[in-house]
Amino acid sequence: MSKVPANNERLIMAADIGGTNCRFASFKVSAGKTAELELKSSYRFLTAAYSNFPNLVEDVLTSWKKDHAQPTPEIIVLAVAGPVNKEGNYCKPPLIPWDIDLRQLNNLPILLLNDFLAQGYAVGSSLASSATHFCGPKTADEKAPLAIIGAGTGLGKALYLPNKQLALASEGGHGNIIIESDADFDVLRFFQQHLARQSITWNDLLSGSGLSILHSFFYKDLLRAEDVATVLNDSPMTLAAFSRFYAMAARNFVLDTLACGGLFIAGGIAAKNPQIVNSPIFAETFTNSFHHSSLLEQIPCRLITNEESGLWGAASYARLKLLT
Repeated sequence: MSKVPANNERLIMAADIGGTNCRFASFKVSAGKTAELELKSSYRFLTAAYSNFPNLVEDVLTSWKKDHAQPTPEIIVLAVAGPVNKEGNYCKPPLIPWDIDLRQLNNLPILLLNDFLAQGYAVGSSLASSATHFCGPKTADEKAPLAIIGAGTGLGKALYLPNKQLALASEGGHGNIIIESDADFDVLRFFQQHLARQSITWNDLLSGSGLSILHSFFYKDLLRAEDVATVLNDSPMTLAAFSRFYAMAARNFVLDTLACGGLFIAGGIAAKNPQIVNSPIFAETFTNSFHHSSLLEQIPCRLITNEESGLWGAASYARLKLLT
């Protein structure tokens, strides 16, 4: 890592590498463990525009040098979809046609972070206060774990432990879906036929492509996810089913982790279509538990609408690394 500037201003770069967009931003952090992050500048690149990771980094650093006197960041943290290897230098994102290998980058000060681990660190940052409350009480035990689940190009889950300032990653989005009725079974069979396999995961059902398939189940026309989103209010069966399945996934994750501090919904689908979580169906389904309805009714539920939450999470992780 580079030497700390004399004025104590430390510049870090955060990134959120997604299946559709690669977002980068520079943040300033002053010395001291109570210092807040300050966003300085941000950049966005289309993932599909690049055939490999080093070319993307080259363009990012070119943009950085135009905006900063400091030639390189003191530390770079990349939030990426998929598991990072135990050495922390390689990831093969499942929805991106290239891999990320830090050994190709001439010893740049880069750390890899699972993208939903970054969402976990985001809810431990000042960004959490901007999340929109949509059901349950507004406050809970401030030391209890927080659950984060979010659907976009894929589905992710993470847990944040406030008393330890620690986020825990999960690949729970790839767990198999549950069904609670004959109607759910019909949806499951439709997805099995459409995807030509037996195992259907939460990622299959709640990601953007899942929204397309679910809409096709009800209305027979297979639209792109972004097109389904524009007609959700005129497609009550799609909206109700997607809201209910989303709430089922969230409810089970909260129960799995006993995340009594609260639930955060992240990801582009709900952020751009808040009616999914604002629907009464979501709250009814989320709290529907034979043994633990009263516990679930005490869970604050919030929607993260800031599309740069992954950047704030990566920056928060970078800040912790610099200050420890």
